[in-house]
Parts: sequence; structure tokens; C-alpha cells
Amino acid sequence: AREKASRPDRVPTFAADRYAGAYAEPAYGTATVTVADGRLTLAWGSFRCPLEHYAGDTFRITDGYDADRLV
Repeated sequence: AREKASRPDRVPTFAADRYAGAYAEPAYGTATVTVADGRLTLAWGSFRCPLEHYAGDTFRITDGYDADRLV
């Protein structure tokens, strides 16, 4: 059902570098989004996860921690 809800035709509002930055939430701490080669990566604690466009300005984690794939 989740895959059917994906709307890849709804493109992101901004270029990838505009989503980069630190995002803080009191209960979970700070997550950092970086961009390399046009791809977004989420870093939170010891986790590093590539982000994939889902729909519009929504991105999702599809792979788990993979330090070897990150710059």
C-alpha cells in the first residue's frame, strides 16, 4: 500500500542542496542531512542512510547503515 501511495511524479520543490542542514527534535536529538553527487544522506547518531525521493518534498530511507557507500 505504501508503494502505491508514492508519487514520484511530484518532484521536489528545491534542489537537493536546499534540503541539507541540521534538523532537531527534542525527543530524538539532531539529524543532519548532507548532499553529495546530488544525493541526500541522513546522519543521526551512528546511522548514515541514503535518502530516496518519495513524493514532492518527502524523502525516505530505503537502505540501512552503509558507511562504505558514503563520502
